[in-house]
Amino acid sequence: MKKFELTRKILHNNDVLVIPEGVTHVVAPIEIEDGIDMYDMDISEIHLPASCEVVDLDSFNDFFYALKRIVVAPESKYFSSDEDGVLFSADRKRMIKYPANRESDTYWIPDEVEEIATNCFCGTNALKKLYFGKNVKRLSSCSLGNFMLFELNRIFIPPTVTELQHHVFDVVIPDHHLYTLNPDVSEYYYPVGVVGGAHGSAIEEYCKYWNIEFIEWDENNVDGFYAKPLDELRRTAENWN
Repeated sequence: MKKFELTRKILHNNDVLVIPEGVTHVVAPIEIEDGIDMYDMDISEIHLPASCEVVDLDSFNDFFYALKRIVVAPESKYFSSDEDGVLFSADRKRMIKYPANRESDTYWIPDEVEEIATNCFCGTNALKKLYFGKNVKRLSSCSLGNFMLFELNRIFIPPTVTELQHHVFDVVIPDHHLYTLNPDVSEYYYPVGVVGGAHGSAIEEYCKYWNIEFIEWDENNVDGFYAKPLDELRRTAENWN
């Protein structure tokens, strides 16, 4: 096993980060977290070699808010990336990381994807429409967190999604406009946004359980859901039960 550590110097002094061939694990030591402003990273592009087997996802997501593109060596047996710079497992069944600073306001999750990984959309700040592929079944914890703080204040979850971990939409940024989902876990917050889905779907039950605003919508009319004026959909923090 050969590790590549994301040191303070590397994080602050590179625009394009090329992980050397031969590296098997990309990690960030816990001790570098103190004193680092995660919104002041310079890295906009990361290249992963074919030898890379493991990426420390917590560190990978926390420190790359300027990231626009991830490029994986085509011969990799562990990861893959698409033309939009999104990171997937090699078989494309798991979507791992959407670059937080990708400039497009729309993204279509590929049909091969079955799972959205933890923190996949963490920090995303430009998306206005996110369309799901035909086979997404599982949403991991915090997989759709953070981005709802910015442009994408509402999202449609298709009925193909049957497995949702706790805190799918949660964020960890304290704000008086945010609603605390779990009073016993004060660091988790839910932004003022709206989730749409089909009647009787898993996401409807999830929203009921977590007290998230849910609107029933025809899955064939998703654009109508996005086009509905946000002022008609949004609740203020005081309106939550």
